[in-house]
This record gives sequence, C-alpha cells and structure tokens, in this order.
Amino acid sequence: MQADELRAPLRARLRAAPPWRGPEPDEERFHLVPRVGWNQCLRGLRCGARNTLTWRGHGAPPAPPAGPACLLLPASDAAAVEIARQQEGLRALGWRVVSSSPETISRLGDKARLRGLAEELGLLAFLPVHYASPGEAEYPCILKSASGEFGKDCHISGADGTELSRQEAGEP
Repeated sequence: MQADELRAPLRARLRAAPPWRGPEPDEERFHLVPRVGWNQCLRGLRCGARNTLTWRGHGAPPAPPAGPACLLLPASDAAAVEIARQQEGLRALGWRVVSSSPETISRLGDKARLRGLAEELGLLAFLPVHYASPGEAEYPCILKSASGEFGKDCHISGADGTELSRQEAGEP
C-alpha cells in the first residue's frame, strides 16, 4: 500500500473531527505540590493543571482526583525530593509520577552539585558561566547561591558590580 493511500483515511477522519479545545474546564490532569499560589495562573492555561494541594511530602499523600490518571509534579525542590522518595507509594495510590532516584533529584536541586554532575557527564558547556566569587565575575550578571528557589538569594549586578534593584533590572 502506498503512503498516500494510508494517509487519505486519516486525513478524512481528522477533517471530520471537532476542533480540539483542550481538557474540560474541571478536568484535573496535573497537580503541582505544595500549594504556592499558582492555581489561578495554572487554570488560566486551560491545560488541566492545578496547585491546590498542601501536601509537602510529610504525612499521608493525597489521593489523586477521580477520572483519568493525574500527573503529580513538584512545585519546589523539596517536593521533588519527596515525590522521588515516595514515587512507588504515589503510583500505588493512582498518581502518575515521572521522577528519578532521590539522590539524583537532590543533586539537580543544588546548583553546586548540579555543576559537579554536569562535569562528570561532560555537559558543563551547557550550563551558565560559573564564578567562584564576586571578584571573579564579569558584570553585568546574576549572582545566585547554590541553593534556593523562586529567586531567593539572587542578586542582579550592574556593569560596575553594584547590585541593582529589581526595578533597575527591569523587573516589575
């Protein structure tokens, strides 16, 4: 059978199908934990993502919503490690989980350890330039601590090495 003969019925079915509009408004396909105040923005994406669960990896994990399998995603480095630690139990509850070993997740969440892993794997060229101290840095740049998330402990430095305010750096 020729490729065109195979494609024709598929094209006809696609043309006859109603346009895809994404998940139903109340369908929950992804849950990000713990709750960090992103739910309204996530709902606005109309992809079935939610950020309403307060579970931080301690105590009994939440049951997944009814319906199709829902993916549990971390909204913080600590949640990523806890999901990795408890991934088998979470799957047994019905959650879909994409993770790795807790050790690997911990290494990925720490910028210094991530750098070491990238070096071991020969991937250092794919990371931003690293400066061991502010005196070595080329300015302007963003200085980040090895740990922290959501912009905590990040400092934006101007061309002369002085720290810029968020407004001076162009942030709202």
